Amino acid sequence: MKNKVFPVLLVFIFMLLLGSCATEMITFDESLQENEYALIHFNARLEITEFNGIAVNWKPPSALLSSGLELRIPGGQTHFTLNGRVGTQNMGYTIYRDVPFVFNFENGKEYSLFVNQNLISIYDGKSSSTKNHIVTFNMNNGQKSIYEYGKRVQ
Repeated sequence: MKNKVFPVLLVFIFMLLLGSCATEMITFDESLQENEYALIHFNARLEITEFNGIAVNWKPPSALLSSGLELRIPGGQTHFTLNGRVGTQNMGYTIYRDVPFVFNFENGKEYSLFVNQNLISIYDGKSSSTKNHIVTFNMNNGQKSIYEYGKRVQ
């Protein structure tokens, strides 16, 4: 009996982990057409508490293997307020408390936004390839561009 329980348990755990790889889809305005919004793959364990001056409660699923948020927002100059912590126990954590983040997301385009400690990198499309890199911001002491299109600016 023990020999049959172990494989079933392993399959159950694997399916549970796969199910936890969820992405939360948030659409700010359902009436927008595809060319009227920017699609952002927000790959971070941070919450967005404000969007363009509007209080929101956008947070990634609490699943262990969550890949973050997918946001469909109107394009243009976008202001987010970020809260939470990013990092690991070994490398330490960066705490975001009401940290403002600003970027001009264009309508009809797709972006990937990655947070690594105090750095926020934006890529064109659903990718983190160097060739798709747009900009990296250092969020220490305010948002400062340090890399644009793969080239160091500071």
